[in-house]
Amino acid sequence: MQYDLQLIGYITTFESLTRAKMKDVFYDDNLILTFIVLEGEGGKAIGKGGSNVKRLGNLLKKRIRIIEFANDAVEFSKNCILPLVPRAIKQEENKILIEMENTQQKAMLLGRNKSNFSNMQKIVQRYYPVQLKVV
Repeated sequence: MQYDLQLIGYITTFESLTRAKMKDVFYDDNLILTFIVLEGEGGKAIGKGGSNVKRLGNLLKKRIRIIEFANDAVEFSKNCILPLVPRAIKQEENKILIEMENTQQKAMLLGRNKSNFSNMQKIVQRYYPVQLKVV
């Protein structure tokens, strides 16, 4: 993956502010600056009460999202939809099935015109060759 000078600046600012190790950074389809941090670094990166996310967002004047990487596609998918908590999430061959608690949570996961869901699917497919499906 190649980064331009601006993204490299975001990486150094992120790591110096949060003291968390990063795996990747990119803009998602909703133009949110998305940081993928290594396993176990999510809490440190977000900070107490989301303080690091707020400080970083104000400093960079960008919308920020932090996702903790996982070596398992199911666990990584679960991390991508946080703070929403699914009722069940399981993998069948190359599909990950996500079952939400109620229709309100399902609507939040999908977003208008499925924009949130397609964005999440692209993030997961960046690392794992799977399809996501909400049931």
